[in-house]
Amino acid sequence: GQFGKTSLHYASEGGHLEVIKYLVDEKSADINAYNNRQTSLHYASHNNHFNVVQYLAQKGVDINASGMIGHSNHPRGGHLNIVAGLGEKGADVNASDEDGKTSLHYASEGGHIDVVQYLLKKGADIKAIGMIDTSLYTSSQAGHFKVVRCLVENGAEINANEAQAAICLYTAVRKNHLEIVRYLLEKNADVKAKKSNGATSLFIASQRGYVEITKLLVEKDAEVDSYGILYVASENGHLEVVKILIKKGANINVCDTNKRTSLHTASYGGHLEVVKFLIGEGVDVNTIDKHGYTSLFGASHNGHLEVVKLLIENNADMAARGMYGVTSLYAASSNGQLEVVKFFVEENGADINTSNDGYTSLYIASQNGHLDIVEFLVEEGANIDATKNGYTSLYVASSHGQLEVVKFLVNEALDGFTSLLIASQVGHREVVEFLVDKAANINANTDGRTILFIASAHGHLDIVKFLVEKGADIEAENEAGYTSLHVASSHERLDIVKLLVEKGAKVNASSEDRVTSLYIASQMGHVEVAEFLVEKGANIDASDTHGYTSLHCASWCGQLEVVKFLVSKGADINTPLDGFTSLLIASQEGHREVVEFLVDKAANIDARRATILFIASANGHLDIVKFLVENGANIEAKNEAGYTSLYVASSNGQLDVVKLLVENGADVNASAKDGDTSLLVASKEGCLEVVKFLVHKGANINARHFDGTSCIRIALDKGHLDIFNFLVEQGAEDDIPPLPPA
Repeated sequence: GQFGKTSLHYASEGGHLEVIKYLVDEKSADINAYNNRQTSLHYASHNNHFNVVQYLAQKGVDINASGMIGHSNHPRGGHLNIVAGLGEKGADVNASDEDGKTSLHYASEGGHIDVVQYLLKKGADIKAIGMIDTSLYTSSQAGHFKVVRCLVENGAEINANEAQAAICLYTAVRKNHLEIVRYLLEKNADVKAKKSNGATSLFIASQRGYVEITKLLVEKDAEVDSYGILYVASENGHLEVVKILIKKGANINVCDTNKRTSLHTASYGGHLEVVKFLIGEGVDVNTIDKHGYTSLFGASHNGHLEVVKLLIENNADMAARGMYGVTSLYAASSNGQLEVVKFFVEENGADINTSNDGYTSLYIASQNGHLDIVEFLVEEGANIDATKNGYTSLYVASSHGQLEVVKFLVNEALDGFTSLLIASQVGHREVVEFLVDKAANINANTDGRTILFIASAHGHLDIVKFLVEKGADIEAENEAGYTSLHVASSHERLDIVKLLVEKGAKVNASSEDRVTSLYIASQMGHVEVAEFLVEKGANIDASDTHGYTSLHCASWCGQLEVVKFLVSKGADINTPLDGFTSLLIASQEGHREVVEFLVDKAANIDARRATILFIASANGHLDIVKFLVENGANIEAKNEAGYTSLYVASSNGQLDVVKLLVENGADVNASAKDGDTSLLVASKEGCLEVVKFLVHKGANINARHFDGTSCIRIALDKGHLDIFNFLVEQGAEDDIPPLPPA
């Protein structure tokens, strides 16, 4: 059946005794088969089919079978007749389910007082604890007063430990079960007990505004200053609870970890009557939290005008500044609270142009798109030219796409280009269209960057289309000579690249340093852009002022796919740049895949005065060195000074490369034109491990530079005492002159 449910399960659930008898007696159905951890007995018990339960018991069903909701979970349905019947058959009253819950737990949770009484009579463990709770807890939570009373009268311990004391009373309070709370208190439940998070029963009663329960708890001397109790009552606007707490001595100025008082939180929440009461009790209206904010700031930000008025009437400081120097007027302007803004300005003369480092109320209202406040502040004389870091309110409105604010401010004072620039950068097309229609100069620039340049760089295709249609100069250059096509190619804006070329952009236009769009796309690895540009006639072999071609640049940056594409289109892999080919460049930078590809394409491994192997060895690119050696690179090739690959690897301390070269036949005693050997240069540069390896491989320990300087001398001169000592131990000739006599 569904989810493993058998015909017997269905029949037991429905109480169809004759069907059950047929299935069991005639078809040998398994009476202990499980579905979702329940047997036929569970189904019959849950649905109060007493005759089915009796029959199954007679047939030997396992009456203690574990189920999803407890061993012999009959009490949950409150069917005393079945509970008693199973009890007579020997069911274990203290059997528990996977959560540790017993039958008493479930009977208590369901409020089945008669079943609870029966189970207790049969020896049910009243102290049994499920995963987290006792039967007393479950009945307290569910609000079953009679069960709670029965359990307590039969020995359930309310205050077995602090956790138990807190959890029973706390849960009854949380569920607002007044009668149970009163009873537990009469039975001396510990009102000061705390949950693991520090909360007491009074805390939850105050937070939820349970007036009668609060009264009961404080009458039992619950701690009124514990765990922010007054704070949460004020935060939630529970005036009567606040009054009770203060009457019992709660500290009116107590604050939370952020140094917010009850007045702060009541003001933030707009709880006028609580604010009024707290002020009447003498609370300090200008107390600041850890961010420097007063209660007035929070009320202003959240638009609680009546609270704002009350605080001002009681001498709240309207000019007080919080974090970043912002005022209550700024807070109201930031959050669109027009009536509060009007109250401050019209009735209290607030300075609308006061700012903190350029942040005015107009600036923040413009940024957040509060048109009504912007209009009001401008009408009241706000300075629309005030700036933050040189940016006006119009600028910030444009940058945040606040079109209606932009329209209004443009009519007040046109700052078109600056706003157009930022709107193009962040992609607010409607703002761009509006400003262009207002005659903002579409081809003006800042730092050489036009609006089209900015929109192209940031990938705003719709804005680029609009600007081109409006006559934007496609070939306009910035100070370095880069065009919109350059920046679109650089940022892989393929759709914009296509549009610009379609509209006439020159694919071979170059910057002051002769960099083309293809060059930039190759450098960045944008193969699709490169493919399109070449398709449209871009010059593959064009070079910059230093002689770098697109292939050189792609090789330098390890852009394998671009390298493959350029070579497939005929780029010369052996074109030298100051003697450096693309292969040499890739070897120097350690781009093995590029190296392998170029070698496969018959690039000259031994091109230039130094070999490719030489460069890879010097830079420690072991995988490339290995590849080159395997592909026939000349290990003994020398540059003009006579240096070999082993020499430069030794000089730079590239031990792994040194080992590989020697293992492949490199001459450890090969000398340069000045007589230097690999051992000499390793000694000079302080590469101890290389020195040890070379000596082990037969390097001449007494080799000398053409001026007669030995390995031991040069190591000492350079202060490499570890190498000096090693060479002495290995028998190097001591040509160090003795110290002069004292």
